[in-house]
Amino acid sequence: MMTERTYAPVAWKGITQPSKVCQKGCDMRNAGPPRLLCVDDEPNVLDGLKRILRHRYQVTCAKGGTSAIEVLRNNGPFAVMMADLLMPGMNGVALLEQARGLAPDTIRILLTGQADLPAAIDAVNQGNVFRFLTKPCSSGDLFQALDESIEQYRLVNAERVLQFTETMMASLDARDCYTAAHSNRVSFSAVVTAEAMGVSPAQVEIIRIGAKVHDIGKIGIPDAVLRKPGKLTEEELDVMRLHPQIGKRILERVDRFHDYLPIVELHHENYDGSGYPYGLKRDQVPREVRIVHVADVFDAVTSGRTYRPSLSEDQALKLLQVGSGRLFDPVVVEAFTEILRSRRVLNEILESEWNHTRA
Repeated sequence: MMTERTYAPVAWKGITQPSKVCQKGCDMRNAGPPRLLCVDDEPNVLDGLKRILRHRYQVTCAKGGTSAIEVLRNNGPFAVMMADLLMPGMNGVALLEQARGLAPDTIRILLTGQADLPAAIDAVNQGNVFRFLTKPCSSGDLFQALDESIEQYRLVNAERVLQFTETMMASLDARDCYTAAHSNRVSFSAVVTAEAMGVSPAQVEIIRIGAKVHDIGKIGIPDAVLRKPGKLTEEELDVMRLHPQIGKRILERVDRFHDYLPIVELHHENYDGSGYPYGLKRDQVPREVRIVHVADVFDAVTSGRTYRPSLSEDQALKLLQVGSGRLFDPVVVEAFTEILRSRRVLNEILESEWNHTRA
């Protein structure tokens, strides 16, 4: 019997036997403040930093280098690690050099006095430090440095995620070339739709990558089912319907993929609760998933398979409109339809201009 799970409209959480991901929370609309590790040998300095920064970041403090290494090992990952240069035992340069090996993606900032600038510059040149700040520094300079460092962390992780995504999809493409090409088209359509709906750039990026890997769970589907040239039996359909949960279990082990899990696990949920795997409906399914769902179905029905012919765009749009409010979010269907109509108008104008120039 399928374990029942509900998803709140704001937070994406599991009710029964939640995974580590769900316990941390992976709401795609509010991923939580970036994690920051501050290191100094003076408790007063750490207390001051925490008071200043806690409203914008999730701040963890460590007193000295040895303690910081332990925190990094046991409580990572952190987006940014900021350490003072002059500390007894292990100074800031040595600490950040060691941290580079333990957490290479964490962005490292060194705090230094004017007299210690040569050591700080050397640390930057060696690649152990992203940037340094001279003390005393204003809160404005501190926030700017942290925000720039967090943006760098996100860029690095986005690149890693993209590389990993392409590797996984290549392995799936080797078994089922339809799936990989389908996922790329769904990603493009979902992104265009999301942008037209005014979705934030950060969430559009989640949609772009999440849509690319939404079918990754098909890696766990046997070839006899995945590559069957004919129509699937009911038993085979039951096996195929496991792919969202398989995909979720594959990706939940990778921290960088937490934001994409709802798209992977819930992209077959219908607006009225008739979908699978959990029968969620309306706002129980995040908006980003509802967008991918429409793009996914449209591409699937307009792509021919050996066991069924493809639908035309007009037929596929009719299917979406008939299912609007029942299978699909009507707001998403409206945006998706308008995009296709606008594209057709543009194509007709371009074709008319081309024919006019040839006349």
